[in-house]
Amino acid sequence: MFSFTMVFTDEEEMRECRRLLIERYSFTGEMAVRWRENGEWLMVAHSEKRFRDSTFEKIPGRRQDE
Repeated sequence: MFSFTMVFTDEEEMRECRRLLIERYSFTGEMAVRWRENGEWLMVAHSEKRFRDSTFEKIPGRRQDE
């Protein structure tokens, strides 16, 4: 499994990223999304396949290194 964390400034950005991962990039695995008190949205994903860095550059949000 390949795990990554994404941070978003608003809910729409998070929903668009989730849609793109599933529909365009064939994401399979688990995703958990939660709102943080600082106003950001946090997505933690465990994917069955590894995504290239260029894929993360094409989707909304920013990848957070753990």
